Amino acid sequence: YKVMMRVYQGGKQLSMARLVALRAMKIDEADPELYFTLAQILLDEKEVTKARLQFQKVLDVRPDFLPAHVELARLSMELEDYPAAEEHLRRILQANGKNAEAHLNLGVAYKSMGEYDKAMQEYDEAEKINSALPGLYLNRAVILHRYKDAPERAVELYKKYLLLAPEVAADPDNQVNALLKEAEQIVQAKAEGAKAEEEARKMAEQQKQDEKNNPAQGPPGTPGAGEPPKEGGPAAKDAAAPEPGAGATVPAKGAKPPPAAAPPPKADKPPEKPAKNPGEPGDEPKDGL
Repeated sequence: YKVMMRVYQGGKQLSMARLVALRAMKIDEADPELYFTLAQILLDEKEVTKARLQFQKVLDVRPDFLPAHVELARLSMELEDYPAAEEHLRRILQANGKNAEAHLNLGVAYKSMGEYDKAMQEYDEAEKINSALPGLYLNRAVILHRYKDAPERAVELYKKYLLLAPEVAADPDNQVNALLKEAEQIVQAKAEGAKAEEEARKMAEQQKQDEKNNPAQGPPGTPGAGEPPKEGGPAAKDAAAPEPGAGATVPAKGAKPPPAAAPPPKADKPPEKPAKNPGEPGDEPKDGL
């Protein structure tokens, strides 16, 4: 039955292959290969949901059937069911810890769930086993670029990915070129910002040094800083004003001022002579006898 199933499946006679598989399952319901082959037939028929359920039945029959875990991990990644993908990838790595692709895919699942540090650890494990995997550098670059504020390292990794994946590099519209350009722009912006901050710091230090060297002068830009007061100005008037005590007595604080001096008495006018009446005799001398 297994041979017949595979022959029909290989010849794209999927209906006959499924029929043979169903008959075989009636004979031996505990054979995981029969369920697995039927799941593959469903995939060939584009019945992804039914195929996924059928692969799960394989594990119900034999939980350690590795090909079913591989297919379920792949389908879970395609459907973006990352928790399920993590479960199956861990089972694969329990069976073979030297599977670089499984480490890489587990890292992608962690990245998609926002667990970036775990993802980077899986990429490191994959690199130890097989450093020629292009996806290793692409996924690591995305984390450094978008989530770790390390665009400089991301630029290097994007370029390495394109070297290892020439078919992608040959496509002018590939998304990796856009990511590379975006990372390079961030690097340039950070460099310009750092340069502006350094210039501002140097200007501030120079200003402090100038103020230290010229303590009498006001800050730069103050009108008249370091110049003598102009004649007639407020400062000149204050300088010309007499100080208290110069030729005047200033009463003590709280003391009453002395009484004002009395004005001098007015001088008496001389008595005026009365005017003479024309009818009266004047003071003429008398005749002496």
